[in-house]
Amino acid sequence: MNLSIIIPIYNVEKYLNKCLKSVLDQIDKNDEVILINDGSSDNSFNICKKYKDLYKENNVRLINKNNEGIAKTRNIGLKIATGDYIFWIDSDDWLEENCIKKVKETIKKFQSDIILFDFYIVKKNSIKQCCIFEKSRSKKLDKNEILIEVAQDSFRSFLWRTVVKRNIYENICFPKDVQMMEDFSIYHLLFHKAKTFFYIKKPLYYYRLVDNSLSKKNKDVILMYSISLQREEFFRRVYPEIEEKYRLVPVLSASCLGIDVYILNKKIYTNPQLLIRKYLYFLLTRNYLGLNKKMQFILMSISNKLLRRIRTFIQKL
Repeated sequence: MNLSIIIPIYNVEKYLNKCLKSVLDQIDKNDEVILINDGSSDNSFNICKKYKDLYKENNVRLINKNNEGIAKTRNIGLKIATGDYIFWIDSDDWLEENCIKKVKETIKKFQSDIILFDFYIVKKNSIKQCCIFEKSRSKKLDKNEILIEVAQDSFRSFLWRTVVKRNIYENICFPKDVQMMEDFSIYHLLFHKAKTFFYIKKPLYYYRLVDNSLSKKNKDVILMYSISLQREEFFRRVYPEIEEKYRLVPVLSASCLGIDVYILNKKIYTNPQLLIRKYLYFLLTRNYLGLNKKMQFILMSISNKLLRRIRTFIQKL
């Protein structure tokens, strides 16, 4: 059993050394590391070449291409990967020591289609441990239960905290026109195809939280809302037994981002504000939603214009 570790890279010279060393120090010779430089304008590609030379005994594949965006970059990685399992790593993050060993031991013991694990959130001056399931232990997961969690995005749709059998990705690819939330776009499809799941109750990954303002642009807000609608429609059609309130959490979360998104949608829901009012208690009792998001739900349940004014005021501070 071997892994294909795929690392998309774009202008991350500040963090890339730590990422690559954390991976290459713990892989087996049978594993492959696929580095895809998406037209970086900084020193990222040279750093990749340095590590490929330093770890000559390891199977490091380096691809340098023009900048085409994260979705196309990920699709290239999927196309050339040969390992039994796919492990995505973001190039500004790094692995816990013995992460790969722990993942491979779990795969060998349980042969699960998808392995999930806990992680650390790294901010400028702090590191916080985050658990997928707070009151749980390492265990096999029931598909019906895990699909409800995926439907409401309770543990966020980050590909880097899942190691997935490569054959699960067959006929699944990242939407070419998507430049953000590309993992959210396919996450539910992977869990739909998979049959067995195992959760490792241990943080194995360091996720660096880098502040950016992409989600503040209207076109990105529209995209986030549209992708959330597509995922909700999938669950509504394929898993009608999953209650509406669970399916709607990502849609309602996206609807709080500052535009009149209900105008964009004429097929499913005409006014997210009414649904937020309907499910406000449910939303406020979700442990995985932070205080900031809950305050947005409360404000939008009162007035969408009020939420937008407060958001605009805060952005000007």
